[in-house]
Amino acid sequence: MFILASQSPRRRQILEQMGLTFRVETAHVDEAAIQSQWEIDQSRQARDPASLVEALARAKAQEVASRHPGDLVLGADTIVVWEGKILGKPHSHEEAKAMLCSLSGHSHEVYTGVALQGPGHDLVFHDCTQVTFNALDSYQEAAIEAYVASDQAQDKAGAYGIQDRGATLVAGIKGDFYTVMGLPLAKTRKLLFSWGLTFDQA
Repeated sequence: MFILASQSPRRRQILEQMGLTFRVETAHVDEAAIQSQWEIDQSRQARDPASLVEALARAKAQEVASRHPGDLVLGADTIVVWEGKILGKPHSHEEAKAMLCSLSGHSHEVYTGVALQGPGHDLVFHDCTQVTFNALDSYQEAAIEAYVASDQAQDKAGAYGIQDRGATLVAGIKGDFYTVMGLPLAKTRKLLFSWGLTFDQA
């Protein structure tokens, strides 16, 4: 059995797009503790967001795999990085608006880590996509106000989702759209295919 260790509806949608049969399990990990340890480990050197997102993805996959030792488990995590700072999920409309205004007129990076755990499988990788926001003019300010009011910003790192109305804030991307959405589709599908997973033909 193939298991997605995530409740993210975006990741579920991407796996369904691939034509995979899977079930969903919630991973019970302390993400704040993992990030705190990463900050300690990185304190004496240049911070590498890739190592954090890979650690988070691996922790999720390992936790679910420990409960289902015979299955193949995919864990993933996504972070938004701007000027070296990791932007998490906003705690209020005001914080979401502040994040989106700060990102406007600039480029930032979205990292998604992917981990696969199971019999004979222990692998982790990441992908990074650059996202550029529209300049902060009257159009962008109105788009931010409308987006934040829709409540779609609240459960997303960096306060936006590129697959929903958050796309109206974006001027362009460089890299994989699906990495921003939460799971690099092409890289993940190719890897799963190489490991013998079958994909629906319908």
